[in-house]
Amino acid sequence: MSLIILMGIFGCNRDVVIGVENLPMGESFVLKMDGQTLVHRDFNLWIAESASMRKTHQLQLWYGERQCILSDAVIVGEVGFGDFTHSSNWSCPGLLGYAMHPVGELLVGESEVTVGLWQQIKGEDQEDICGAECPKSNINWLQALEFANQMSMLEGLGQCYRKGKGSDLVEMDPDCTGYRLPTDEEWTTFSSLNPTMPYADSETSETVGWVRDNSDVERHPVCELPRNGYALCDITGNVWEWCWDTFERAQLRRVRGGGFTSVPEVALRENGVDFPANLGAEHIGFRLVRIGR
Repeated sequence: MSLIILMGIFGCNRDVVIGVENLPMGESFVLKMDGQTLVHRDFNLWIAESASMRKTHQLQLWYGERQCILSDAVIVGEVGFGDFTHSSNWSCPGLLGYAMHPVGELLVGESEVTVGLWQQIKGEDQEDICGAECPKSNINWLQALEFANQMSMLEGLGQCYRKGKGSDLVEMDPDCTGYRLPTDEEWTTFSSLNPTMPYADSETSETVGWVRDNSDVERHPVCELPRNGYALCDITGNVWEWCWDTFERAQLRRVRGGGFTSVPEVALRENGVDFPANLGAEHIGFRLVRIGR
C-alpha cells in the first residue's frame, strides 16, 4: 500500500487525455495506445486512465480495419499531477475508397469521380438514371473544387483551395497534400503513356472511350473499356474532365478528353475546350489528383 501511495505522490501514473485534431464529426474512429482501445470521451478526445509516466506509449488510429497516420504517434510522459494532455494531427489517404495510380510525382484518380462517391461524400440519395458506377456529371467547376476540399478534409489531408482575400477568385496551394483538379499540363502527361498516340494509348477513340460512335449518346459505368498505360480508365470519352486552369477568360475553364457525344476529332488527347466555369453539363465530370506523398 505504501508503495502505491508513493507512486501517486510523485505522479508516476497520470490520466492522459489525447486529442486528434480536425477529425470529421459523425465518423467512427478508434484510438489505441500500446494495442489497447482507449475510452472515447468526445468526437476527437480519448482518455487513457492511470498511464505510466515512466515509459513511452505508442498510439494507433483506426477507422474500421484501416489504420490511419498520426503526425505524433508517440507519447513521452512527464511525472506530475493532474491530467497529461497529448495532441496529434492525422491523415488517412484513400479512406474513402477513391482508387489512384502513380504518374510521376502525382497520384491520379483511376476513374472520373462516380455518382456513388459523390453521394457518399455529399450525403445525397437522389437517384441517377445511369447508376452509382457512372461518372458524376452536371457539376460546375466550383462544385468540383468544393468536392475536392471536402474529400481532403474527410481524409485529414490539407485542403487545396481557398477564396482569395477580398476577392471571389479561388486560389490553389500548389504544395497541398489533398485532392485537387489536375492542371491542363498534368492532364496531358497522364492521358497516355505513349505521347504519340492520339487517344489514351490507342489509335482509335472508340477502343478506349465512350464516344458518339459507340456510346448510344449516354454515360456508361467507369472502367468498362481498356485502360491507358498508367492504368487509368476513360481518359478518352465518357465525360469531359474539368482542369484547374484555362488559357482564356477567368470565367472559362479547360475541359479535356472528350465525352459520350464527341466525334473522334473532338475527343483527341491534344484537344481542349474552354467551358463556362459556372455551368455544368451532362457530358462534363471530373477526375481528382493529389501529390504522391
